[in-house]
Amino acid sequence: MARFAPSVEDGTKRQTIRAAGKRRPPRRGEQLQLYTGMRTRNCRLLRTAPCKAVYPIAMDLAARRVRVQTGDVMGELDAEEVNHLAQADGFATAADFFEYFAATHGQTFAGHLIEWEV
Repeated sequence: MARFAPSVEDGTKRQTIRAAGKRRPPRRGEQLQLYTGMRTRNCRLLRTAPCKAVYPIAMDLAARRVRVQTGDVMGELDAEEVNHLAQADGFATAADFFEYFAATHGQTFAGHLIEWEV
């Protein structure tokens, strides 16, 4: 999304959350190509970076609950952790984060939290 491009370029945004799809998520150590404007005339590469970590993530957006899997445990984040996650993902507040994902994905979300090295 164009609104996040400057923070990806300057290195302040070091993660993204992507819905589970047909393609496998990246693996730790793989080189990521970070773009903005995909499938448009304005598509451009922001940077390349090695993948630091990938975590399965699930959200109940109506209840504003987030669960992230680390190791074998799928744990629920508390309010402070959700706020930190939202800010690390480029949102000003957890409320903005939940509003965006609910508008984009509906009431539930399943995917991956992808972190990269700067």
